[in-house]
Amino acid sequence: MRTVLRLLVLGLLLAGCGGNSSLASQPVTVSQWVTAITQSSTLSPAANLVVLAATALPAEQQRLLDTARAVRNGATFSQVDDFNIQYNELVDYLDRVNLPVQTTQVDLNTHQKVSQYYDIDSSLAGYGKNACGLVAAAAALGGKDWVPLVAVIAQVASEHYQPATGIQPSYFVAALGQAFGATSVRALDRGTLGDLYRELTAGHIVIVDVKLNVAQGAPSASTPNLAHFARVLGLDVDRQVIYLENTVGGDSYWTVTLADFWAAWRHPETSASLILDPRHAEGVTRWAVVISGKWVASK
Repeated sequence: MRTVLRLLVLGLLLAGCGGNSSLASQPVTVSQWVTAITQSSTLSPAANLVVLAATALPAEQQRLLDTARAVRNGATFSQVDDFNIQYNELVDYLDRVNLPVQTTQVDLNTHQKVSQYYDIDSSLAGYGKNACGLVAAAAALGGKDWVPLVAVIAQVASEHYQPATGIQPSYFVAALGQAFGATSVRALDRGTLGDLYRELTAGHIVIVDVKLNVAQGAPSASTPNLAHFARVLGLDVDRQVIYLENTVGGDSYWTVTLADFWAAWRHPETSASLILDPRHAEGVTRWAVVISGKWVASK
């Protein structure tokens, strides 16, 4: 029976690869299956399922096949700086792979308010008014008693965090790497909506750098505004909104249209009307930091 199944798999692969005789003349390896699934333009999703079901591959080999299938289904997104293209790419991807149009990491109805003004010492003698990044990361990974983690991140950031000016993206990533492990922290520059969706569904913490309108107290490209770090709580592609944690005044999170978010996500450090540290402002755009680890620094 096993031999029959393997022959069935081989037949499906050959049908999708235009009858590659080199594959037919020798045992089919996992790498060849991956290549066939990745490169084939005709192998159907049903055939993919037969491949996975018939071979009973070990976990690592199945991961490779899952990766190949993701590539086949368009899991990469172009970095073109056009919101409509970005949005349509994500919609098309979700439709083709039959993924949900909404992903959230918290219960928005019960999500507790986190404040960078009142939950920590926000005086100039303490963390100041610009600890948005420290608070976003600490609240996401520090549990209910997250405040001590703010001190850890500030300590490893050293002089790169200043109460009056905050911290720049590259130094923020470096500090998070020390707190959570360098291999568990990575930055995205020129990110896409698809990238955000993929990281959220993977269960990773995502903190974006956006422009915050200081009069409205909400993410916006309209002035007066300044750069602000905020955790992404969720994304609703159907409603075309993104949910960002609100660590300033007001409710526990913002609901921002994807179009407004896109505008606020572009060049936050250098195009804001209020630049707190002009000499060191970094020219990032559509930037985010992704954390997949846990708190590993000494507490």
